[in-house]
Amino acid sequence: MNRFFNSLTILTFLFIIVGCKKLRTSWTKEGYEGRYFASLAVLSLEADAEERTTYEKYTIDLLVEKGIKAIPGSVIGLDSITSNLDLESLILENNLDGILTIGLTKREEGGILPEDYNKFSKFHSHRFTELNTQRYLVSGGKYVMEGLLHDLKVPEDNDLVWRGEMAMLDPNSANAKERFIRRAVNQLVSEKLLTTQ
Repeated sequence: MNRFFNSLTILTFLFIIVGCKKLRTSWTKEGYEGRYFASLAVLSLEADAEERTTYEKYTIDLLVEKGIKAIPGSVIGLDSITSNLDLESLILENNLDGILTIGLTKREEGGILPEDYNKFSKFHSHRFTELNTQRYLVSGGKYVMEGLLHDLKVPEDNDLVWRGEMAMLDPNSANAKERFIRRAVNQLVSEKLLTTQ
């Protein structure tokens, strides 16, 4: 009888962990209520172009299932911009009002973000420089899968409105990355940070 209860307890615990729909570590800008984005770009920050496309498509498919429209950042060239002037032109050209980035970074979960993260143009430059040094990721290091939502219509110089994270034991695990993306999308929609029209 004792074994039965121990097994039941372990199964319940595993069900809770696997079934968790939200991220353990997340932050929303104080006072930010979310909104409908007419032109939201999803940008994967994978070093490999094929993986970038795969994770952008996966994220967009999940968003579309929930009634949220989005476009792949790599298709419009968001992943190949090298100057802030070109970035601003691309944002205006595509009438982007929001950018959701998904990517792996070498940092501990819950760690302090660099100040560059607060404004998308600074973040973009910082992360793509960092990305070029992360082509070979080794299991056992401290990595975090992170999602950032930048609302480009926020009037202040700080357009970062949401951040979600998940620690990664294996930085090359496709299953873990997809699990993170599912949880991030679920949280953004359930908390009405991304809304339908």
